[in-house]
Amino acid sequence: MNVYFDSCVWISALISKDSNHDKALTEIQKIKLNIYNVYISDHLLNEIHDYIKKICIIIQKGKKNTSQVDYKLIVRTMYNDFIAKLLSLPNITFMNPNLSSNMLYQESNLIIKNHIGVIKKDIKCPICKSNYDFWEHDGLYESDIIHALISKELKCGILITFDNDFNTLKTEPNISPLTIQVI
Repeated sequence: MNVYFDSCVWISALISKDSNHDKALTEIQKIKLNIYNVYISDHLLNEIHDYIKKICIIIQKGKKNTSQVDYKLIVRTMYNDFIAKLLSLPNITFMNPNLSSNMLYQESNLIIKNHIGVIKKDIKCPICKSNYDFWEHDGLYESDIIHALISKELKCGILITFDNDFNTLKTEPNISPLTIQVI
C-alpha cells in the first residue's frame, strides 16, 4: 500500500519523549514489515528541516557564547542523522509529483478558503515555552493541504498523521480518493 506520512509522524518517531512516539514507531514498523511503501517529498523534508531549526533554537537558547556556525553545524548534523535513519528503512520512495506549482497553489487556495479554522489563545509560546499570551490559528495550514495534495498526486492510498486539523480534509472532494488517517 502506498502511504504518505505527515512530518509529525517522522518527528514523533525521532523524539522519544514525544506523546506520539510509540504510535509513530508502530507505523514505521509497518514499513519494515512491507505493509507500507512510504513516499517522501521535498515538501516533507523541508518541513522536517524547519522543525529541526526550531529545536536547535530551543537548545541554543540556554547556552552562552553560541555562534551562527555552531547553529548551522548542529542543524546540519541533526538533519543528516534524520536522513541516514530514513534511508536505512526499506520501502521508502523519494518522489515529487508531476504537478506544476501553479496547479498546486491554486488547489491549495481553493481548499483553504473552505477550511478557515479558529483563533485560540495559549499562555505559553509553542517554541520556547515562555509564559505570555500567545495567539494562534488552530486549523489547517497551507502546508497541511500541500501534503494532502502531494499524497493524492503520488497515488497514495492513505495520508497518516497525528494532526487533528487534517480531520477537516476527510470529506474534502478535492482530496478524494486519498484517505486521511488521523491516529
